[in-house]
Amino acid sequence: MSNHKSIDDLGTQILAEVLIDFQQKGLGSDELNKEYVGVSLSELKEKYCTVEGYSQVDFDLALKQLEENELVDTGPTVPRENPPDSSFFALCSYSKREFVYLTEKGYKTAKKPAPKCPSQAPTVHISGGNFHNSPIGVGKTVNQTISFNDSRTINDLQHLVEVFEKHIDELMLEPAARRKATVQLATIKAQLGDEPDAVIITQAGRTLRNITEGAIGSLIATAAQPSVWAWVGQHMPYFFG
Repeated sequence: MSNHKSIDDLGTQILAEVLIDFQQKGLGSDELNKEYVGVSLSELKEKYCTVEGYSQVDFDLALKQLEENELVDTGPTVPRENPPDSSFFALCSYSKREFVYLTEKGYKTAKKPAPKCPSQAPTVHISGGNFHNSPIGVGKTVNQTISFNDSRTINDLQHLVEVFEKHIDELMLEPAARRKATVQLATIKAQLGDEPDAVIITQAGRTLRNITEGAIGSLIATAAQPSVWAWVGQHMPYFFG
């Protein structure tokens, strides 16, 4: 695991993922007080341990931390079978740990705006679709922040979504990857049409980037629509990290 990644950071990402799933399913407050079918635990493990580079131990500890703080729970819950020859009968149940779902406390926590840390880093305002005059810094030492409540930034993100929707066929993604990418685009688009949630936009954007980055690199290398995908490939990191 990379040094900059922490268990707390992983827990925050998992919680955001479970929130996105809850919102995409159109669930209401009633579901927060009972077990519902949430995000596949095996898919979460694959994403964060295989794609994101976290270890199995880090993932387990992050999920345990979320459970202990009653932010998420796992299911389905099934009754535990008593031994057939036992004279003692107990009514108890356990989780088969097939999916992760959100609690009311977890929803409230995930929806809280991230605390603003004092910083001299400028807010990045990227004007127009061409980005000719944007104050984007280049280099590992540059610190910058994105304000998802700024109208210019929202317009730029909308432009990014429009480019993806118009040219996504060129990426030649596998059907499952194409569906995932479409879901992330829809999530970002929905957030931009309401009160943008930075956690949800960033998480959906990072997932979109993981799904499409390789295909975008291939298109740039083969000069297929180079200006379109070079633009996307250059600016996705600035929006989603």
